[in-house]
Amino acid sequence: MKILIVFNDVLGLPVEKNEILQTYGLALDKEKWNTSPYRWEYLCYVRVVSRICKDGFKSEDGMEFEKDGYKFYYGDLTWISFERTVEECGVQYAIVEDCRKLEEGDCHGEYFTNKDKWEEILKREGLEWRR
Repeated sequence: MKILIVFNDVLGLPVEKNEILQTYGLALDKEKWNTSPYRWEYLCYVRVVSRICKDGFKSEDGMEFEKDGYKFYYGDLTWISFERTVEECGVQYAIVEDCRKLEEGDCHGEYFTNKDKWEEILKREGLEWRR
């Protein structure tokens, strides 16, 4: 069974060869998500990478980022400044427990990419938005 985490805004995340994929959330294995000690760090990482890409940085491995000759790495001071920006004013997320209506074409790997279903979910009452 899957758990769906939706964002309150679209994120652009790099896939193959730094191509940017528009995603509206994450569809993850529910059991793995609920038992992972790193789930909140992963959500932070995804949102930070989206912000970094939005600012024009590229990455081959998701750990080293570069733009116009300037490099920085996951966890260094530049990364931490992006983390703080995301925590203060970045895209929020809500966990949607019931995602049985997701179909195979709604996702690209673990990225939720169906804009119409995302818009329907955003109209639901009771979504709890988090940073």
